Amino acid sequence: MVYVLTIVAAFVVAGGEVIQQRMAAQAPPEDNLSPKLLLWLVQRPRWLAGVGCSLAGNTVFATALGMGSVVLIEAVFVSRLLFGLVIAAFWGWHRVPGRDLLGGAVVVVGIAAFLVVARPTTPDAGSVPVDWWLGAACPVFVAALLAGVASRFTGSPRAALLGAGAGIVFGLQAVLVQSAVHVMGDHGLLGLLSTWNGYVVVVVALFGMLLVQSAFEAAPLPSSYPAVVTAQLLCAFALGVWVLHGHVRATAPWVYGLAPALLVMIGGIAMLTRSPLVTGHHHRVEPQAEQE
Repeated sequence: MVYVLTIVAAFVVAGGEVIQQRMAAQAPPEDNLSPKLLLWLVQRPRWLAGVGCSLAGNTVFATALGMGSVVLIEAVFVSRLLFGLVIAAFWGWHRVPGRDLLGGAVVVVGIAAFLVVARPTTPDAGSVPVDWWLGAACPVFVAALLAGVASRFTGSPRAALLGAGAGIVFGLQAVLVQSAVHVMGDHGLLGLLSTWNGYVVVVVALFGMLLVQSAFEAAPLPSSYPAVVTAQLLCAFALGVWVLHGHVRATAPWVYGLAPALLVMIGGIAMLTRSPLVTGHHHRVEPQAEQE
């Protein structure tokens, strides 16, 4: 059931993120990394529709997080890149290049190898407060540092740095959402509102939104999306083990397969995010009915 929910979430989020990037690319460059960017975007109905898709998908994603390991779920969530290609092709009657099919196969192989090698387990819902504060402070600090460095660049370097920062924040957000889901499951909605978990999720989500939309505005999707997806996976992996006390199989010889599995997955991600179906630089193929 966890796999099904995660795949559904990946499909819905993929559509929302493609729409958001296309709209953010039209935003004024001077609003990059400023709250004015979000204010500009909220006035665009199409961007709001993309955000709505992402919110719906993230709701399903949160449900999955409440049922399994954040490491496992984040690994499967990488499949949203595959769905992005399918959605783009369906909307515009475009052919899917053979290179994209190969990239998709590489991602699937990387995910399968990672799950077999790591065999992540469901984390402990309870956690030491010091772990939480350190676990939250480190990603926020690194993301803010990357944003500061990104402000010195333009174009693709800026987008890549902002994308990495956004991915780190989203990895933290996934861990926080899992904690919030556990609190709400144990104490209900009122119990969640009386703790810090839910409020921190909102603040972190807004910070991540600003970073990722700034990345989308700075350059086309291939410049930022590999960094977003990869950083999110790695950050969630680290925090899932450190903060949530999840476990992965890290004994020899399995540990020697962990890095190659991640590298294969990341390589497939890079191939897919350079697809013309994702970037919008493609040639339209007329449907058969229109050719006759």
